[in-house]
Parts: sequence; C-alpha cells; structure tokens
Amino acid sequence: MALLAMVAGGAAALSRAGNLASQQSQRWDREGRVSRVAIQRIRESISRANGSNQFPGVVVMPTTHGSKSFPDRLVVWRCINDAAPRDPQVPYTDELLFYLADPLAPHRLIESRIVALVQPAPPLYDSSAWGTLLQSAATPNASAEWVELNDALRVVATNIGGQPVHLPALRFHPYYAPSDVEFDDYASNLVPWTELAWPLGRASTASGCRMANIDIELQLGGPLMPTPVVAVGAASATFQVTP
Repeated sequence: MALLAMVAGGAAALSRAGNLASQQSQRWDREGRVSRVAIQRIRESISRANGSNQFPGVVVMPTTHGSKSFPDRLVVWRCINDAAPRDPQVPYTDELLFYLADPLAPHRLIESRIVALVQPAPPLYDSSAWGTLLQSAATPNASAEWVELNDALRVVATNIGGQPVHLPALRFHPYYAPSDVEFDDYASNLVPWTELAWPLGRASTASGCRMANIDIELQLGGPLMPTPVVAVGAASATFQVTP
C-alpha cells in the first residue's frame, strides 16, 4: 500500500508539472502572437508617418529617472485615417500617436491619441511641454483614446537614486539618415546639401528624401513566464525635406 501511495503521489506530481509546463507553453505561444501583432501595428504606424524639416516623422522620448534615461516612449506623426496633416511642417497634437507603457501598470503596452487637444505640437527642444503632452497621453481620461496592445510586458524592479522604480522592458532605438549632426554640418557650411548621407542618393539641390528608422524591442514576462520572451522589429518612414 505504501508503495502504491508513493507511485500515486509521484504520478500526481508529474501531472502537476506537466500541466504547469503546458500552461507556460500556451502562455508563451499566446503572448508571442500578441507581441507580434503589437509590433506589426507599431511598424505600420511608423511606415505611414508624415515628416518634415521640423518633425522627423517618428521621435523617441525617453523616460528619465534620476540621471538615467530609458528610450521607452515613441511618438509617431500619423493623422487620423491617414488624412493629410493640417500643417505640412508641424504636427497637431491630435495627429500624434504615442506608444508607451501605462505608468500605473507598466506591464501594459498602450497606443494613445490625444483627441480632445487640437493645437500645434511644441518644438522638439521644449522638453517641458513634451513632458506635459506625454503625461496627458499616458493618463486614461476622456481626452485620450487608448488601445491596449499587450498586457504582459516584463517589468524590472530596481532602485535608482535611492528610489524604487519599476521599468517596462520596452525600448525604441532611432536612426536618421541624414542625421541631425549632418544637418548641423550643412547649416554651418561644412558639407554641401547634396553630399549628405541621403538614402539611395535621393536628393537634389532643392530637396532630399530623409529616412527615420526605429528598432523596436520588448520583453514579455510574468508569473507564468519565468524566462522572458524577447520580441523585436523595425520600421522606417521616408519624407521630403528642403534646404
């Protein structure tokens, strides 16, 4: 009888382990599919972005904790229904899409549009005004439309400057061609306009085709996912700029 009890107990333990492994596998599979859909949605928005001399289509707005910055917020100039922008040089606030983690629940990846605020977006150098705008985008209220893209972002608990911080495992890495440094060199008469690093050489003395590329990385985690699942993607937008 004791031996039978031991065998039964072992079988039950194996069954529980098998069920747990199955649940983990199903969770990984589900979240893998959801993350691919989320990344594809972001990629599509980037590829359809508007751009200009004053706003390069897509911009990464890092979150700052103490002296450290984390590139986990993305702003895309994509008008509602892909309509033409009101101003071809400066986006209006309701023409912007924000991709970021919910500050109150950082495991949630959110797409947000501030539909109730219609005014020109602040200059990119105005970090204070952009901070206010990003806070509005990250706050669920009547002025912002939210779409939850994923609810299983890995959250890293750490300490920065003596303060506990919970960071979403979400990163956006930008690359522009020509770069901002090259445009500064052109403005300083160090490099001719046509000799900037134009993608595929698409430039004339009157204009050029600039490219903005964003690498996307997110990690999924949670109680049923002890090993993080990494999902990556990339997308680019091209737009005309002038000297």
